[in-house]
Amino acid sequence: MEFNYIIEKIKNAEIIHYPFPHLDITNFLSKEHLELIINEKQIHFEEKTTNDEVYKELVENGWKIQNFSGCTSNWNDYKKYIESAIKNIHLEIQ
Repeated sequence: MEFNYIIEKIKNAEIIHYPFPHLDITNFLSKEHLELIINEKQIHFEEKTTNDEVYKELVENGWKIQNFSGCTSNWNDYKKYIESAIKNIHLEIQ
């Protein structure tokens, strides 16, 4: 696949300075490349109702936990963190 057109779009894009420096590139990807991304099983899959279902789907599609310093690589520890963060958000809203 040829992706050089993306580099050209970035090079030719005007920098928008407000409210911060950024690019706004209409039709950044070709229709063909957008379809590839949309239809890629590792990126787009049926909606899941639990974190465990999402994790299972990702693993079945070849996703692997990446090790970074200061981050957990244990799914159960991460899941506990997510659940406690959600509880804290709900408490703050009330």
